[in-house]
Amino acid sequence: MKEKIKALGSMKLLNAFSLNVRIILLFSVIFFLTSCGGNDNGQKKENIKQKLPFKVDAPWGANYETREYNEVTSYIISKDDEYAVEVIATPAGSEDIATIKNEQLNTVTESPYFSRLILNEPNGFIFEMVVDSSKHYDFRLVKLRDNTQYVFQTELTRVFSEWEARSMYESVK
Repeated sequence: MKEKIKALGSMKLLNAFSLNVRIILLFSVIFFLTSCGGNDNGQKKENIKQKLPFKVDAPWGANYETREYNEVTSYIISKDDEYAVEVIATPAGSEDIATIKNEQLNTVTESPYFSRLILNEPNGFIFEMVVDSSKHYDFRLVKLRDNTQYVFQTELTRVFSEWEARSMYESVK
C-alpha cells in the first residue's frame, strides 16, 4: 500500500512538473512568435530590394522608403545624418548611359551653386557646391535596366562632406 501511495505521489509530482514545463514551453513559443514577427524596416527593405534591381551597401539599420509619382519612383535609403541616398527611377530617355550621365552633368554644372567636379567616371560623378560660402558635396550615378534609368544621388534635403558623398557613391557603384 505504501508503494502505491509513493507511486501515486510520484505520478502527481510528474504531472505537476510536466504541466509546468508545458506552460513554460507555451509562453516561450508565444514570446518567440511575437518577437520575431518582423519589423517595418525589414519589410520596407525587402520591398525596395524587389523593386530596385541593384545592390546598395547601406549601413546596418538603414531606413527604406518608396515614393511613387506617375512614372517616377523615388527610393530613399537613409541612416541618421550619416547616409541618405535617393534613387530616382524614370523611363529611360536613352539607351546610352554616357548620354544620360552627360545630361545629369550638364544640369548640375549649370547650377549657380556648382563649384567644381571632384570625380568624373563613365557613369557617374562627384561634385562640390558652394551655398552661402558653405561647401556641400553630392554625386550622380546612372544605371540602366529594362528601359528604366536609375539616377543615384544624395538625398537633396541634407548636407554632406566630401568623404560622406564619396562613401555613398561607392556604396551604390
